[in-house]
This record gives sequence, C-alpha cells and structure tokens, in this order.
Amino acid sequence: MPGDASPVDHPSFETMTIKLRIGTLLFDLLLDGSFYPHRVVSGPSQHNHVAYELHFFVGGSGTMFADGREIAIRSPSVHLIGPHVYHAFTAENADPLTRFYLQFAFAETNSRDDCSLPPSEALQIKEALERIGYLLFDDPEPLLLLTEQIKAQFASPLLGYYTQIRSLFMQLIVLIARTIRPAAESYALSAKIQDDLRTRVIEMYLDEYRRNLTLEELADRLHMSAKQTNRVMRKYYGVSFKQKLLDLRIEAAKQILLTGDMSIRQIAEEVGYASERHFGALFARRTGITPTQFRKLAAANT
Repeated sequence: MPGDASPVDHPSFETMTIKLRIGTLLFDLLLDGSFYPHRVVSGPSQHNHVAYELHFFVGGSGTMFADGREIAIRSPSVHLIGPHVYHAFTAENADPLTRFYLQFAFAETNSRDDCSLPPSEALQIKEALERIGYLLFDDPEPLLLLTEQIKAQFASPLLGYYTQIRSLFMQLIVLIARTIRPAAESYALSAKIQDDLRTRVIEMYLDEYRRNLTLEELADRLHMSAKQTNRVMRKYYGVSFKQKLLDLRIEAAKQILLTGDMSIRQIAEEVGYASERHFGALFARRTGITPTQFRKLAAANT
C-alpha cells in the first residue's frame, strides 16, 4: 500500500481464508502481515479499494484525508473507510504513526446457514455498512480488544481456533454495524425460533411433574390442540406426552431411591402418584423390577 513500510509477513495468513456468514451475507476477511502493528511513512497519494478497510492507529499522530475531509489522527483510534472511497494520510515526522489494518468485503447470497436468524437482521447490517464512506469510532477500545483476542488465537492455535476466530470477526462486524446504526427494528420470530420456544414451554411444564399434569393443560399453554401437542412431543422427544411424563417421574424416583431413605409410598407421592400400588406397577413395567428391588440392587452395588 502506498506510504507503508513493509509489514512483517505472517505465514498463517498466506494460506488461511477467513469467511463467515450472517444470514444471507457472506463476508470475506482479507488478512496479511499488515494485521500486525507496523510503522507508517507519510504517503499523501490518494488511492481507494474495492473492500472496506479498517485502520487501527496504535501509536503516533498524523492526518487522514478521506471522503473529502481532513481528519486528525490520534492514537489509539480506529477508522473505517468504505469501498471506492479515496483516502490518504501523512504522519508527523516527530511522532511517526504505528498502525495495523484489515480489509473485508461482503456479498449478498441466496442461501444462509442459520435458518433461525431473522432475515431482517442481515438486511439491517447490510444497510448500515452500505451507508459508510468514512467513520471514526468514538470508542476504539472494544474493537482493539477483539483484534487482540483474534491475534491471540493465531498465536496459540488450540482446538476450534478457526471457529473462535470467525466468531470474534462476526462480533467485530456487528460492532461496526451497531456503531453506524445503534437502533434495530423489531424482528419477527422465525418458525424455528417458535419451535424452540415451544420446547421451552413443554420442559417448564414438565418440571411440575409432582402435580397432576395433563396433555390438555399443556396444549392450552401452547395454544394448540391436544393432537398437535402430541405431534410436537413426538417430533422433538420421540415419545408421546404420557410416555415423556412417565419417563421423567420414573427417573426422578430412581434418584430418590439411590440417594434417600424415603418410603416407597412417600416416593410415589413425591413424583406425582397418589397410589403406591399404581406407582409400583408403573415402575416395574418401565424398569423390569419393583422400586424395593431397585433400591436393594443399588445398595448391593455400592
């Protein structure tokens, strides 16, 4: 790049391509050795790029010319320059600049990896980024912190480090978009999120297993018919409501039998059965042995 001292090459950037997706937006992050701090020599010639360029000035002072403006550079500071925006900067000889930078580009695609992401979120991020010609961030610290975390992942590549790097870059993109456009329009829940909320309602209801639970009561909470509710139960849990409730109660009873000295009658009441005989029959049908036999076997194996 004009006016730069040659940055130190970083071998891992020669072969690694950082790609990430936010809904329908596919981002390419363009990294090389310039992602690490290096001294900048004054270079007044105007130039532009097809990608966004994020400059992190971490030492020195100077002047930037971007988007028809003259901006004083102080350190630390972070500057975002949009695609095709002509820019240049000069460093003060007595206080030379040190910086690092990265470039990123994005394109809108017809597919998205995460079907639960509200489509409007990606649209709002896209609209925010497309507004930018030039931006000076009021608070550079969160951006600088994220880049230090990314560099730490490169420096010590542990299991899952590429996924971690992509996650940190995604936070960086969202932080940039949020700085440009802090407020977001409300999002409609996708069908996937609605299903996730249904399972949460089901599991919270089943946590009340000590009392008399019914399929009809759960259906009312879900605003569905009993038939639809059982269909959801089979879809997510592989069993009917009645079988799921039985399994939950029997597992709770096993834990009490293993760890406590309550009587079988007390255990039956604790897990939601008024009749000790009925509880014993269900336990034996489910496990093949009676509650008393289960307790004796457990004691013999400890």
